[in-house]
Amino acid sequence: MGRVCEKREAIELETQRLKSSWIVPNSPESDIINPKLETPITAMSITCSICSNRPNIVYSDVADLKNALDEPVDEQVSEQVQIAVKYAGYITRQAEDIERLRRQENTALPDDLNYSKMEGLSNEIKQKLTQLRPATLAAGVSNPRCNTSRGVLTVNSLEKTCDCAQKCLESSADNP
Repeated sequence: MGRVCEKREAIELETQRLKSSWIVPNSPESDIINPKLETPITAMSITCSICSNRPNIVYSDVADLKNALDEPVDEQVSEQVQIAVKYAGYITRQAEDIERLRRQENTALPDDLNYSKMEGLSNEIKQKLTQLRPATLAAGVSNPRCNTSRGVLTVNSLEKTCDCAQKCLESSADNP
C-alpha cells in the first residue's frame, strides 16, 4: 500500500509542477519546444501542462524545460502524468456528466414520453427505453446497454423533448 501512495503522491506533485511551470515566448524553453509545435509559443506564456496537452508533444518534451527535478521521475509516474495531462479535459467532462446524472437520477419520467423522438440516442436504445418504460432517469440509464454518455444524451434529450422535463429536473434536484 505504501508504494501505491508514494506513486499517487509523485503523480500529483509532478502534475502540479507542470501546471505551475511557465514557458515564456522568446525564452530558451520556447526555443526548445517551438519546433515541435504546430503553433509556436510567440505571444502568450503557457504552462508546461498546457503545452504537453498539444498534439505531437509528450511528457518527456516538457519534463525538464522548467523547474527540473534533481532525480528523473519514475517511468510509471511519467506515463501516468502524461495520461492525466492529455486526458484532463475528457476526465473532467466525464466527472461532471456523472455528477449531473447523480443529481438527476430520481427524476420521474412521464409515462407518455415518446422515446422515438429523442435526439442523439440510437434506435436500439430508443426501443429499449420504449419497452422498459423506466419510471426514473436512473432506471433508464442503469440498463446495461446504456452507459454514462448515453445517460447524458438521455438527460439532454429529455430537456429538449419533454415539456415538463425542466420542471422535473429542477424538482428532482431540489428533492434528492
